[in-house]
Amino acid sequence: MGNAVVIVDRKHNVKYMNDQAIAFFGKRDKFKCYEAFLDAHNPCQKCNITELIDNDAERKKSRREDKKGRVFEVTASVIHDEEKGPLLIEIFNEITELVRAQKDRESFGKVVEKERMDAIKELIASLKHKINNSLTGIIAIIDYLDSQDRSKPLIEGEDVYTLLKEEIDKIRDTLKRLSMLKVPKTAEYITGETMIDLDG
Repeated sequence: MGNAVVIVDRKHNVKYMNDQAIAFFGKRDKFKCYEAFLDAHNPCQKCNITELIDNDAERKKSRREDKKGRVFEVTASVIHDEEKGPLLIEIFNEITELVRAQKDRESFGKVVEKERMDAIKELIASLKHKINNSLTGIIAIIDYLDSQDRSKPLIEGEDVYTLLKEEIDKIRDTLKRLSMLKVPKTAEYITGETMIDLDG
């Protein structure tokens, strides 16, 4: 499908439409350009006639969407007719599907990003839970040692340094399980919050 080509005079009157323009918009050469192509009652806020003909510019590209939801990339430039004076020629290239595909990609990207961030939050919650538990035990033992005779065991029959080593080994085991994680499973951490299940 080719591009639609239209020619408009300084007073917004449509002077020419090629076959593709007629296929897009119907035969509208008795209308004002904003009526014919945008179903509007007033000129565009950023009118190409004003910006190109009145301001003596050369070319402008813009994007327009009509009331049917079709999106066009419009390339406008000025041609000079000895009898009719400066005329605006606009080439309409429909890019509706391209714009929709771009929006779909952006929406998909947002979904993927949200899922990625949710997974990171679950992983952080899991590490926080596992490592904090071990660190709490280590800190409790160190606090006890600071307040007691270090020659005495923390619990009768157990060596305090063995307890410390066990808690440190738990942290090491958590990190090892994390490095081996392939298909993460989740478990409820607290009500309404989940975390990666490193024990599963």
